[in-house]
Amino acid sequence: MVIAWLNGLSLVSILMAFFFARQRKILAHKIWVSIAMATSFLLVLVFVEQRVSQPQRSLEGVSLGFKLFLGSHVLAAVVTLLLSLIVVGLALSEKLRPRYHRRWARVLIPIWVYSSVTGLLMALPFFK
Repeated sequence: MVIAWLNGLSLVSILMAFFFARQRKILAHKIWVSIAMATSFLLVLVFVEQRVSQPQRSLEGVSLGFKLFLGSHVLAAVVTLLLSLIVVGLALSEKLRPRYHRRWARVLIPIWVYSSVTGLLMALPFFK
């Protein structure tokens, strides 16, 4: 359940960061990006801790559709992690022009949103 809340907070944070970037409110954009990065980092820590401390679940008997859905989510999450580090690095680099940051951010945002939404959808059965 904690993972679902962190996924939701990450989703809201990245959408707010995007909104403020489009409004050219850079300070608000930086704050929301920081919140998104912090919640995503915490999400990864909680996820790893849960996987290490709990016995592995078998995917035996799980439908192919769910396995594909899970696989696409994991791939998107890994890409999000890597791209977010690149985009933040570009934003912090004074040598590179901001346009590189914007170009990579335009690639990152839809993947991050997909990863967060699919993470929430996979957590829905646990809210019963």
